[in-house]
Amino acid sequence: MLKKIKSLAFYGLDILPVDVEVNISNAGIPGFEIVGLPNKSIEESKHRVKSAIQQCGFKFPNKKITVNLAPADINKEGSFYDLAIAVGILSVSENIEIQENELYYGELSLDGTIRHTRGTFNAALFALENGYNAVYISETDHKVCSGCPNLPVYCFKHLSDLLDHLKGIHIKVPRIYQEGTEKLYAENNVATLLFDDIVGHEKAKKMAAVLAAGGHHMLMIGSPGIGKTLLASALPSILPNLSFEESLEVTKVYSYTGLINYSDGIMTLPPVRTPHHSTTYVGMIGGGSVPRPGEITLAHLGVLFMDEFCEFPRQVIEVLRQPLELGYISLARARYNIEFPAKFTLLAASNPCKCGYQGDTARACTCTDRDIHNYLSKLSGPIMDRLDLLVRMTKIPDILLNKKSSTPEYTSGYLRSLVAQAREIQRFRYKNCGPIINRDLNLTLLPKYAAIRHPEALLLNKACDVYKLSPRSCHKIIRVARTLADMEGVEDISERHIMESIQYKCEGEL
Repeated sequence: MLKKIKSLAFYGLDILPVDVEVNISNAGIPGFEIVGLPNKSIEESKHRVKSAIQQCGFKFPNKKITVNLAPADINKEGSFYDLAIAVGILSVSENIEIQENELYYGELSLDGTIRHTRGTFNAALFALENGYNAVYISETDHKVCSGCPNLPVYCFKHLSDLLDHLKGIHIKVPRIYQEGTEKLYAENNVATLLFDDIVGHEKAKKMAAVLAAGGHHMLMIGSPGIGKTLLASALPSILPNLSFEESLEVTKVYSYTGLINYSDGIMTLPPVRTPHHSTTYVGMIGGGSVPRPGEITLAHLGVLFMDEFCEFPRQVIEVLRQPLELGYISLARARYNIEFPAKFTLLAASNPCKCGYQGDTARACTCTDRDIHNYLSKLSGPIMDRLDLLVRMTKIPDILLNKKSSTPEYTSGYLRSLVAQAREIQRFRYKNCGPIINRDLNLTLLPKYAAIRHPEALLLNKACDVYKLSPRSCHKIIRVARTLADMEGVEDISERHIMESIQYKCEGEL
């Protein structure tokens, strides 16, 4: 007798429908076979499923059991097929009626407990988008499905509870979430430091607000201990919350990688990733025999902070070129060719030289000209050209005395209000252009939404000649000027905005 249970397969972040076909036959030697290009974790599910069924008080069929994961030409991996296989076997052996077009997703323990399973949110979202009637998951994962409104979600702690429901003994009412009614999950990047706590560096604070308001890329250069990492630590205090659509995108990435807190709902704060400078090429962009997202994808719609930027391997720095420009990374390998989203905001920090004190007024630099050149050579022309903001941070004199006497010009509360105003303006302005911000303006949209008049064009043209700027850099200056105008709440880009944008791009040039 043959039964088909609905499941799925991952291809990167994309999902393909899979039918778990279970056939139990009296003919042939008793055994349990799984076919359809399963990997080792699926092969091991035979032992988990058999033990779980026995622990529920059912006799495991001593017959020839064949499980086919169709289509059979796609590689399958993951422990989440356990639930579908167990339900399929029991539906045949115990003659349990299974409703059509319902998705089963979960890993089984040997005692029959339905465990938390990586990718549950992706499965629920797939079921919602493809018109499935319901999804069956672990009780521990139900809150993450709050991002799938109007989808019936059946949650069970144990396989026996699920079977009682399917047999009509104890009918369980599904959870049906409505958008905005559940507590939403917040990634653990809530700021523990405010800009109010940082003395001086007012220009760098303003530039950080520009970064947050328009999604512009920024590089900070300064001596060790001068406040670069401190400034980055305060950045989450001014970042705007994700929209509902953005929350779904980010939650998909984190659910797929298993990094989300499954006991809460979807993510509402932009992720902030801080990879160490020993991070490998694959760790940064993703990959592996089974493709996994790297740091740039984990920072999607958030911030990627690369401290000690020049200490990263050259290959890791150069691989940022495509995602900085296009917002995604393409991975072409022998076994797969996939894309991961990577629309992140880059915040980088670096010392000016190997010893760290080149240009410092308090300590002498011990590096030779060759040492300085070799150290900064990792900041290639193409990478520097893709940065919007460049700031050289200098030492603040008498910092302990200033902390007691001075009032900061830019506080987190004030900067957050500027960022929120700018983002709201952009959301209204680009409502017919998709979910974009000023950073994403292409050459078609730039003249329409960031037009500059003749005096501003002359000023920018002169700056291009003086600083020998590329066309890409000129367009970046206009985009930053658009953000500065939005932060002031004005529609037209003035000469003042262009001059300030040129200063942010060019005054810190190496």
